[in-house]
Amino acid sequence: MMKRVYKSSFAKEMAEFIKLRRHTGIVVKNAECALGKFDKYLSKNHPKAKIITRAMFSGFMETISHIKPITKHKQATEIRQFCFYLFQHQPKTYIPEPRLFPRPKRYIQPYVYTKKDMLYLMSLAENLGPYNSLRPHSLKTLFGLLWSTGIRVGEALGLNFEDYDHVNHILTIQKTKFFKSRYVPMSETTSRALQAYIDLRVAKNIKTGKKDPIFVNHKWERLSYDTFRSAHRLLIRRAGIKNSQGHFARIVDFRHSFATLCLERIQRQKKDPNSYLPILATYMGHAHISLTQTYLHPSEKILNHSGDRFHDYFISQIDGSEERGL
Repeated sequence: MMKRVYKSSFAKEMAEFIKLRRHTGIVVKNAECALGKFDKYLSKNHPKAKIITRAMFSGFMETISHIKPITKHKQATEIRQFCFYLFQHQPKTYIPEPRLFPRPKRYIQPYVYTKKDMLYLMSLAENLGPYNSLRPHSLKTLFGLLWSTGIRVGEALGLNFEDYDHVNHILTIQKTKFFKSRYVPMSETTSRALQAYIDLRVAKNIKTGKKDPIFVNHKWERLSYDTFRSAHRLLIRRAGIKNSQGHFARIVDFRHSFATLCLERIQRQKKDPNSYLPILATYMGHAHISLTQTYLHPSEKILNHSGDRFHDYFISQIDGSEERGL
């Protein structure tokens, strides 16, 4: 594939940004398209610019005002990610406010994968071909990892063996969406499943060096997002897993499921959700808890539990008032 050549004063940074995104397993087609247009605009209107400013971003947005709202939103989002990247080296870089390019109002109800869903999905993955290949095991393990840890699919695909501590059951997520690294503890069950997959790789004499990717394709190269997305789409349709609107479950719904099921556990253990939200936000790699809240979808079970807790609290307040003679 021919690499895009950037010509603006930010050409070097754009190329490095795309290289980093590609290295971490994140699909870069949208980013390349958006940065290509931004690069062309900068070359023509701000050829000697050293810092991205609000005026520059606003001027660029005017040049794409004619395109579809959803496409405009996606391209602006990619440029915002690039600005975050620049901000690390140039603190005066302008970070576009999301309110300047609101997401079009087309809401798809997230689907919360249940344990039953996952067992069925993983069993379907096990039966995929080719015979005696690593493919079904890669997909089965990846499905389980996404559901049980809530990490982004790009983060999972970008994992190398040096990022997995099998002794302490910890993954190290290298710089990804917000260019921050973090540790992700796993349950022993999840860690054992990942180790079993790695043991299978060793048995097949597939390289397991520190810099080698954990999840690979049939050529033993890093599994790409497009390949995984195709397999997910195939299996989800075979399983018939749909949300209440009739849409098939998506890859991003693994993160929605993780966050929502965590909320259920917190409620079930009679703990204060507000106290645990910052912890969950850090675990999921969010810069602010408001981002985490978009992944929380109270189920009937959670709402019933919250109602019971409020009822108990209300009764205790009434009883306390009567004892004080109020």
